[in-house]
Amino acid sequence: MEVPVPYQQALNGLVQNASATITIKGIAQHIKGDDHQTFTIEWRDEQEALMAQRVPIRFTARFQGGALVANFILIQCRENDQTMTLLETENGHGITKAQVFEVVFNVSQETIEVVVNGQLLGNFRRIAQRPTTQYLGVTGDRLTLFRPEVEIWPAEGVPGHVA
Repeated sequence: MEVPVPYQQALNGLVQNASATITIKGIAQHIKGDDHQTFTIEWRDEQEALMAQRVPIRFTARFQGGALVANFILIQCRENDQTMTLLETENGHGITKAQVFEVVFNVSQETIEVVVNGQLLGNFRRIAQRPTTQYLGVTGDRLTLFRPEVEIWPAEGVPGHVA
């Protein structure tokens, strides 16, 4: 059986400087167990304490109606803060647990523009590259994309599409 266009390919495009637009829609939730195919997005403001400000996001991915759909899962919040913030901007607004949201990555050869619920989070410039990790950032903000350890495929029978 031929597998539709894998999500792995889209993620590889981010690391390999390909141009693409990847839209992720989901609802923030907590899922127990390690049986989900995942990778992590971490965003932090380096002006704050490094460990205290780490906000990783893990999600399962699937394709639905030609769009990439994902359930985002909070896996770590600020060490001394019990708020369930998933993705936070400089002004303190972010995506909170159980909120429906959309994240769009507009990827070009040099930058990745990140739009959250229609609001521009940042336009991140590629500043370094490692075999398994792509670092991006401008003006002290850094978006870190970790490649997954497992391949993430579209749901069976649903055509995958990455614009």
